[in-house]
Amino acid sequence: MNRAVVWTLSGVAAVGLVGTGVASWALMQPSAPAGSSDDTPAEGIVVDAAEVPALYTGDELEWLIPPDDVLAGLVGASGFEGIQASYSNVGESEGLNTTPTECAGLILEDLSGVVGSRWERFSVDGGSGSVRVLQFGSPENAEAWSSALELDGACSSFQQLYGDEPYADYTYEVLAESAGDLARVQVSRLDQDQTGEWDYDSIEARMVHGNVVVMVTVGYQQTVDIDADALAAALLQQSDDAHATLARQLR
Repeated sequence: MNRAVVWTLSGVAAVGLVGTGVASWALMQPSAPAGSSDDTPAEGIVVDAAEVPALYTGDELEWLIPPDDVLAGLVGASGFEGIQASYSNVGESEGLNTTPTECAGLILEDLSGVVGSRWERFSVDGGSGSVRVLQFGSPENAEAWSSALELDGACSSFQQLYGDEPYADYTYEVLAESAGDLARVQVSRLDQDQTGEWDYDSIEARMVHGNVVVMVTVGYQQTVDIDADALAAALLQQSDDAHATLARQLR
C-alpha cells in the first residue's frame, strides 16, 4: 500500500493511504519546530492602521453610520427604519435651478458619481431625517463632490427658480467645521424663507473620509436645538472607529 502526501494552500498536509480502488485521507499539521509548543499561536501580520487607505465598499459602508443611540442623543432621532442599500435615482430636475447657479447643489443633488450607498431614515420631533454613506470611485471623486458643496458667502442667500420664475428663497449658514487625521466635517443650516406646510428647513452634517461622503440630514418645520460641534465630533469619531475596523480586517 502506497502513501501520498499533498500540501494544501493553507500549509496543512493531507496524508492518504492508497490501496486498490480505496483511498483514506487524514489531515495533519506540519511538525512544529524544535523547542516550540504545538499550541503556540502563530503570529499574524501586523498592520499599521496609519498605512491603511480609507477605502470602503459594500457592507463596509455601514461602519460609517453612527449607532441609533448616538443619533438619538445628537439630533433626537427615533423610529429608525433600518439600513438600506439603495439610493435615489439620478434624473432630471424638472426645470428647477438656482440663482446664483453655484448654489444649486444645496437643494438639487447630483448623485451621478455615486457607485454605492448605505442609508437609514429616522423620525424627529416635527420632521424627519436620514444618515447616508455615499461611496465614490476614489477619494479624489469624494473630495471633489463634497468640496462643491462647501460654499462661501455667495450662497448665504439665494433663490430657487422654476424656469425663470422665482420659486423659493433660501438662507444658508455654516454652523461648525472640524477635521481629524483622515476626515473633515462641515455642519450647515438651510432655511427656506416660507411659512406653512412648505416651510421645511434642514440641518446637515457632511463628512468626507477617504472614498466616502457621510451625510446626516435633519429636516424640520419647527425650531430645533442641535449641538453642531458635538455632531461634527461624533462623525469624526465614527470615521476613526470605521478605519480601525478596516485595518483589523487586514490582519
